[in-house]
Amino acid sequence: MVAALVRLLDWYRSEALPLWAERGYDRSRGGFHEALGFDGAPAEHAERRVRVQARQIYVFASADRLGWAAGAGDLARAGFDYFLEKACPEGGARGCVHRMSPDGQITDDRRDLYDQAFLMLACSAMWRAFKAQRAIELAEKTAAFLERDFASPVGGFLEDDRGTTPRRQNPHMHLFEAFMAMHEATGEAAWRARADRMAALFERFFFDRERGVLREFFADDLSPAKGREGG
Repeated sequence: MVAALVRLLDWYRSEALPLWAERGYDRSRGGFHEALGFDGAPAEHAERRVRVQARQIYVFASADRLGWAAGAGDLARAGFDYFLEKACPEGGARGCVHRMSPDGQITDDRRDLYDQAFLMLACSAMWRAFKAQRAIELAEKTAAFLERDFASPVGGFLEDDRGTTPRRQNPHMHLFEAFMAMHEATGEAAWRARADRMAALFERFFFDRERGVLREFFADDLSPAKGREGG
């Protein structure tokens, strides 16, 4: 197991990170490409999921902090500038949008819970690597937005601002991850309290102890969804 992890880390540092650093950032239009092809060429015309932008910011900010890739910090900072300018209207008062065109035009302005989790994860990495105050401000605005507009009286958060159902465990898992990352980055108790609330949802609703399974889909009251989705 240790040998396998060493090989994975070596591949990640010597091959994956340099490839994405060289080809993954769109130096003419800004932002990260949505994907690379099997030949390593960027998907120039692919619509961009905003969560992918956030994930790449997290990766390169973390790589810079760990000293894993030359130039990683420049990519993280440029990616975060692009993210704030293009994906977070009104300075992030309502978090980030869902999708953009390759030239940075918003194509889907829904506020999706999954996306907001990765926004905050990116912010945690930007603070840890660079003490970027804008990242803290964006994370705090987004958390306040979710608590104001997305909170469910049963617990947890709604899927998006479009009333999409069923409710899912997965975005809450990523929120737990993001809240813990923000707590680790800042030491602020409020972030740990948010993470604790996500853990309580796991204990009360998401994990079926009788069957030993983690359920994925739920009704509005967080009872298991009907049919195969809730099975």
